Amino acid sequence: MISFLVRTPLRRDILKLINVDIPIARYQGCIIVMCHTPWKRLLTEWCLEKKYALIIGKVKRTDRRWAIQREGAGLSELYELLKYLELGGPVIVMADIFNNLKNCPLKLLGSEYNASVFAERLAILAKVPIFTVIAKLSNARIEFAEGPQFFTEGLKSTSTIITTEIISFFEKEIGNDPAIFEKYVE
Repeated sequence: MISFLVRTPLRRDILKLINVDIPIARYQGCIIVMCHTPWKRLLTEWCLEKKYALIIGKVKRTDRRWAIQREGAGLSELYELLKYLELGGPVIVMADIFNNLKNCPLKLLGSEYNASVFAERLAILAKVPIFTVIAKLSNARIEFAEGPQFFTEGLKSTSTIITTEIISFFEKEIGNDPAIFEKYVE
């Protein structure tokens, strides 16, 4: 239903359902890490409206949103993201993206995965903090609850410490409230 409504004249009213307040994110470039939520379509539209950069999966380059949505692939995209962060732009990255490398093995909800360390490495390169947030439904609105913050000073680009802590945080939060995780709601 929301996917339909964000494509109608009711778009602005629907986007008002999101209440976000991440204080530091307004003043400097940062990476905001979250997990996939049941409200992904609404949150994506909100990000587009607020000009937050998104790291998401494959996007057709002819899509009107290509300017801020990235796959995080290739040097030119990396350069654009670094520039965007340096200019104070926030970038949203999903933490629950996994690959078949063996550089950050971990468990999430009883299954073995290898977590993508993209958010951590991008933060180290850009010298920006990482904020974790969880989208929660509260009083008929979607609110972002702040999680731990991480600073990357002194970390090497091969670090996986922050990624491991972020996934551990999300696993604990999903255990407390499974409704925040897309996999359990669909």
